Amino acid sequence: MDGTRTTDETAPPPPPLMEVLKKYSTGKLVTRDTPTTFIMVADDDTVTPAEHSVNFYLALRQARVSAELHAYRAGRHGFGMGKTKGPVQSWTDACKSWLDTVTAT
Repeated sequence: MDGTRTTDETAPPPPPLMEVLKKYSTGKLVTRDTPTTFIMVADDDTVTPAEHSVNFYLALRQARVSAELHAYRAGRHGFGMGKTKGPVQSWTDACKSWLDTVTAT
């Protein structure tokens, strides 16, 4: 996975879109000043591959930015506060625990 997304796994995006995707890839925008980050992703997301979140997490680690990554087996794209079924339903608890650690004084 090269930081791009496609609707057809065998076809690359058109060149203009490819350039935009490369330019604004989150992994390439990470600096030491990037704030501590909580990342959650579903492995069955067909819009944004899970590899994007993994690459972002690795870029954060390389920049020595504190980060936490949660990859769920199922949840698809755009799950949110109302998700009540499946493995992803615990993401809000994980996020709250993470927030408690980063806001502790």
